[in-house]
Amino acid sequence: MKRAVSMMLVLFIVLLCGCTNLKSSTQITDTTTDKSVETIQQTAAPHDLEVPYDDITINDSIDISLLAEELEFDLEEWYNKQQYRIAGSDFVWYKTKYPNEEKADMIIEFLYNSETDELKYLIGITILTNKVKTNRGVTIDDDENKLLAAYGSELISGTSDNWYKWYYVGHDWGDKSIHFTIDNNTRKIIEIRISYNRVRAMDELDISSLEC
Repeated sequence: MKRAVSMMLVLFIVLLCGCTNLKSSTQITDTTTDKSVETIQQTAAPHDLEVPYDDITINDSIDISLLAEELEFDLEEWYNKQQYRIAGSDFVWYKTKYPNEEKADMIIEFLYNSETDELKYLIGITILTNKVKTNRGVTIDDDENKLLAAYGSELISGTSDNWYKWYYVGHDWGDKSIHFTIDNNTRKIIEIRISYNRVRAMDELDISSLEC
């Protein structure tokens, strides 16, 4: 009888430990799927590419004509801004400051087909002031620590001439990525560039690089 009781007690302890381990394993799995602190190395998640601005959300799939309508700007005026045209190509890469040249919140870039008179798609935006924030609340003049707290400490990074440091959400200058430029003296963000279709646009223009 005592032996039977002892065996039952041992079995109970084994089952209890097993349940405890199973619970711990489940908790670990749950924390690794926490999207709020996920570091994305190759492609930024769709929600990270969204930028709230006034009453609209700029994102990867927004129609450029709709964006023009929502922001209430004149496309004809846009066409007089800085542009990059490649000989023999019908596509034109436009870049303009919004809402105006003197006091811009951001730079907007898009591709236009001159043959069909068609706005193709949004290439990307560059955030210039703290009026515009990323979807995780990071903006111009935020410090490096806030950036790493929002996007994780394992971001891809690089430096140049000891003046600037870069962090990437996504892959370097590839499509679907965010590029943060940090001033090495102040350790603050001075520029945020979001690429939606930069590589795609370079393919359309049949060029290997374009500084714009």
